[in-house]
Amino acid sequence: MVIQKREDDLVVASFGRSFYVLDDISFLREIDEDLLKDEATLFGLRDADLFVPRRNGRAKGTSIGGDFYAGENPEFGAVFTYYVNQKYETLKAKRKKKESKLNKELRDIDFPGWDALEDERNEDACTYWLIIEDQSGKVHKRIKSPTSKGFHRVAWDLRSASSLPVHKGVKLDNFGAKGFLVSPGTYSGRLVKMENGKLTNLSEKVTFNVNTLYQPTIPAVANEEKEAFYDDYLSVVGDRNELQFKFNQAKKIASALEVSLTNATQSNDTYLVLMDSINKSLVKFEQEIVGFKTKNQVGEKNAPTLNDRIWGAGAPTFGSMHGPTETARQSLALAKKIILELDTELNTIDSLINTVVKDLEKLGAPAIHGVD
Repeated sequence: MVIQKREDDLVVASFGRSFYVLDDISFLREIDEDLLKDEATLFGLRDADLFVPRRNGRAKGTSIGGDFYAGENPEFGAVFTYYVNQKYETLKAKRKKKESKLNKELRDIDFPGWDALEDERNEDACTYWLIIEDQSGKVHKRIKSPTSKGFHRVAWDLRSASSLPVHKGVKLDNFGAKGFLVSPGTYSGRLVKMENGKLTNLSEKVTFNVNTLYQPTIPAVANEEKEAFYDDYLSVVGDRNELQFKFNQAKKIASALEVSLTNATQSNDTYLVLMDSINKSLVKFEQEIVGFKTKNQVGEKNAPTLNDRIWGAGAPTFGSMHGPTETARQSLALAKKIILELDTELNTIDSLINTVVKDLEKLGAPAIHGVD
């Protein structure tokens, strides 16, 4: 058993063929009896190395085949260690515990009452959050963390939270979008608890540095310039998503209009021709965003679409510490131009749809719910 002094790792080898590494044992030196009496304790952490991890099959959750073994690497990013002093119990867990004891004692178990059961059902479970901030106080990430008793480790991947628009109905556990890598600098983390609508700080801030692991061969773009590009990129993605949302709504209304016009009691030949024109315009609009579906099905190349231009601006930047290249800037500029053109097209389509909607009553056609 030895301590790797540079990294402060504990390495233990067996007499067989195995050895184990406990990464960063510095937190053990902070532990004392009084400290562990607190509800939760967030320990100091070592500085984080900023780089782009390789995706060569050896990363966590990936594989390069069953014949090749690769040990698990330490978590990438800033790794926080904290201790929780007690087990959190929900209202339901407390009731079950009490009932289990009564059952063992062969005693009657009273019905808790409908109000109590409804309170259990609607209870917001206690949650812990690790909040990452920079020196200016800007929050870069909120990480939902375990609440069970004992020691826990949570890694921040050195990426800011995503600023992409959030669609209606999406749930927190299913929102996996990530932001860009942060810039080198000093950051801090603190542990908070959310329980019954009340937010409580469980720890003081612990500070750490994010340091560039190596200097790039090509000088990187200035941090201020990177941030400006990221903001511009996210704004374009937001505009694209808004366009996509409006387009989806227009498709739904157009589909409902066809059903309504089919059931009209008055002559509506002109409107059926107009609906055919609207549907063709919607198909053309979608092609300009995602390309020809027939080509996509077989992997045939499309002419560059809006999504291609946005990908060309974001993909190389998202996976790089260099910042935006000239090609990425050009792709973003082209995406902006396409969005302006598509916005004009969609406004024209919406105008035609509204013309048909307004005349439904005159045609003796059923109304469409959810449309003004």
